[in-house]
Amino acid sequence: MLCLIMTFEGISQKKHTLKNVKGEWLVSDDITLPQAKEKAVAEAKVEALRQSGVPEYISQSNLSYTAQGAAGMASFFESMTTLDVFGEISEFKIVKEERKFNSVGNIVYNVWIDATVVIHKEAKDPGFSCDITGINSSYDAPGKLSFEVKPWKDGYLQIFIVSEEEGSQLYPNKFEPGVLLKAETPYAFPKKGFQYEVTTSKQTEVNYLIFFLTKQDIPFREKETTQNILRYIGSISPQLKTIRTFSILIKKQ
Repeated sequence: MLCLIMTFEGISQKKHTLKNVKGEWLVSDDITLPQAKEKAVAEAKVEALRQSGVPEYISQSNLSYTAQGAAGMASFFESMTTLDVFGEISEFKIVKEERKFNSVGNIVYNVWIDATVVIHKEAKDPGFSCDITGINSSYDAPGKLSFEVKPWKDGYLQIFIVSEEEGSQLYPNKFEPGVLLKAETPYAFPKKGFQYEVTTSKQTEVNYLIFFLTKQDIPFREKETTQNILRYIGSISPQLKTIRTFSILIKKQ
């Protein structure tokens, strides 16, 4: 996980709770079992949204990274499916997993999830977003992370780093307090004199950086876990927020 070295507005929304929603993905030569699991989970989320009656204006962000394996360099592609206009998954848990062969002998990865879907009544502001530069697709650990953020409109930024097992808030922190970011102004992170370091105890690990910009100052105050972070992001109206996500592969040296 990434670590730091130095070290509402209330809205009207409807929730749907669904049980045992299935998603599946085919394992192929360029898709590993862990990747197939992630894609199956994404498919289950889409199905949960569909069952909840969310209009199918689903945007998909294809994030790529490269990993060194026994057979040499291979490209992996992940899809993170979000629905930030009419509704989204505020929380979920995997309740069952299954690997089986289909009729032609290919492995299919099946998952079942319990999910909570939040239905929003307010539309996203298409002019409220930000430009982010400086993030690489992979890092050697230990390594340094830095980037630049330029909001399109004034907003308050929070940055989270999550994996399947862990989640934490990278910014703001006790050394870098949150401030109002001005429109069309570039901001460098971390501040001068500080460092963000990428580390891992595994040979390789995929993490997700979430840049969460809001029109109002709505701080995250819960225990830092992946589920709490995703629940918090999902609880805020699309009209008040914008989300940018990046996958990064961390490789142990």
